[in-house]
Amino acid sequence: MPKKAQVTAFIIVGVSFVLAMVFIFFLRNSIIEAVKGEAGTRAILNNKMNSIERKIYECIEDLTVPAIKTLAKQGGTFNNINYIVFNGDKIEYLCEMGEEKGINHPLLLNDVASRLENYLQPKYEECISLEDFRTRGIEMDAGEMKTNITIKDKQVVVEIVWSISLERKGIKVEKEKFVREIDLPLGKLIEAANDVLNTHCFAGTFNPSLYSISHNHEFAVLRYYVGKNVVYKVLYKDTKYGFPFQVGIKNVQA
Repeated sequence: MPKKAQVTAFIIVGVSFVLAMVFIFFLRNSIIEAVKGEAGTRAILNNKMNSIERKIYECIEDLTVPAIKTLAKQGGTFNNINYIVFNGDKIEYLCEMGEEKGINHPLLLNDVASRLENYLQPKYEECISLEDFRTRGIEMDAGEMKTNITIKDKQVVVEIVWSISLERKGIKVEKEKFVREIDLPLGKLIEAANDVLNTHCFAGTFNPSLYSISHNHEFAVLRYYVGKNVVYKVLYKDTKYGFPFQVGIKNVQA
């Protein structure tokens, strides 16, 4: 066979193979159903739901950790109102000293969780587009998304309540909750930050070394005077977490 004819034959075979693969790809669901029947349809729907679930968890992990670190370094808020700027960070004043003692604004877990929810909800909605998962032959329906966050000692639990249903040939697969646990000690850091605030605000002083010793070195507390104000930086003992919780105290008598 002439060389030119051989090349032409190879091209024809190659193109035929690619077209066959494309044909099989687009008919893969029908092939699965033809072989496995109802079980095949349910497997198709479960695979699609698993893809959606993976995307939701990916968005939770990518967005939640930076949000927690930002909130912690800014004194438990995203919208600073009464704050000091220190090393480029806006840090909320959570205590304002008077002549004898200060006015304290302690950090409440439910309030901090609510701030995280309000901050992250629109970011989750933007990150997770169900339109990317719509497939011909599968009917998709979804309700409104709601984000619930629970702050534990060493974990932040993110629960996305979102009713999603997939239906094909009368078979339906549904899921209503997607839960992810983020291993960050936000609860422990808030507890220690409140200890710092309560002590300094009511006693007029705080001893970082004594606090660390009395808590078996679970925390390190650093103090920085900035004019008549002070910034406390609370760090958890396990350096793998690598982020501080910072609070400001106003009008300190050094």
